[in-house]
Parts: sequence; structure tokens; C-alpha cells
Amino acid sequence: READSGGENAEPPTSGGRSLGNILGRAAGLANCEIAGYRHTSDDFAAPKVPAMSVSLRPGDLTLVTGGSGFLGSAVVRALIGRGVRVRALVRAASPRANLVGLDCEVVVGDLTDRRSLEAALKGVRYLFHVAADYRLWARDPSEIIRANVEGTLNLKREALAAGVERIVYTSNVAALRVAGATAPVDETAALAAHEAIGAYKRSKTMAER
Repeated sequence: READSGGENAEPPTSGGRSLGNILGRAAGLANCEIAGYRHTSDDFAAPKVPAMSVSLRPGDLTLVTGGSGFLGSAVVRALIGRGVRVRALVRAASPRANLVGLDCEVVVGDLTDRRSLEAALKGVRYLFHVAADYRLWARDPSEIIRANVEGTLNLKREALAAGVERIVYTSNVAALRVAGATAPVDETAALAAHEAIGAYKRSKTMAER
């Protein structure tokens, strides 16, 4: 599992300028899903909505990057440092940190399935870049992938809401889009239904987007 890395298969963020409240509000509409005995219902995604805000990165703003030590996550860390913002990178305890060597960022240890660690990592954070994922295409126990990518994302969003985070940029995957038969570029408005996705990883990404 690479719950601390965006991984080479991760795609560019698709949540754009949505407010955190709107992201959680959309999540409430997810139909019931079940994978290998791991069940989520629409109630799991319910959260209060908050008004949309217009904000932009400013020098000194504190940002948190999950999966900060991974291939994609460390690239996001570098880009944010280049913008002059303060960066905090969330990594798992066992994660190699070679990609962060020499970078002017704070490293904190945590896990998407540990809400206390997420609460601590989000203190004082204005923007959250959620890059971490378990991107294995197969696992003996598929529920591990679901826990990291769906439950872990929900944990993170809920803790971010409680911490007053203003924006989340969520790194998704093309697997969450309906591309079959498309004659033009598609975006998140062409979402693939969870039951249409093949395999636990792809299905977890469609579920996490809702």
C-alpha cells in the first residue's frame, strides 16, 4: 500500500475550486456500494454544506500535502515551495523520505486511517492537497484499498472541515471518468458509476470522488 504517495498512476487533481463543504455535500449523494464485504452507504458521506469562498495561495499560507514523500506528492511539495507557501508533508512512519531531502518543508507522520494523526497534521492548515492513495490494482484483501482510498479520504475531509481548511485539491484518477465512447475530452462531469468500475482500486476512486 502506498497511502503516503500519489504514485505514478495518479492523475492531475480534479476538484479544482470546489469548496470543502461542496465536496462533502456531493459525497452525500453516493449510492450504496459494497466491495468484498466492505460496505458504504450514502449516510457515510453526509456532511453540512458551507458557503463557497474565493481564495488564492498567498506567501506564508500553510498547506498540507498528503503522500508528500511519494513520486507525485513530492512534486506537489516542490511546486508549493516555489510559490512561497509553507508546506507540511504527511507521510507514514515507514515511508522512505528521500524525495523530501533538502526541501524546506515540515514532515509529520500520520495515516489516512488514523483520524487523530490527521487532526494533528491539519492544525493551522489553510489548504489541503490530498495526493495520498493506495494505488495497487490488486490486493488479496480488497477492503484494504477501500479503507485507504474511501474511508481514508472521508476521514481527511471531515478532519479538514473541523480544522477550518478552506480548500481541498483532491488527486483522482482517470479511472473515475467515463471515457468509453467519448468523442471529446472528459472531466469530472462525466463520472463513472462505482458499479461500472473494474477492480477495487478503480472502484475506490469513483467512490471517493462522490
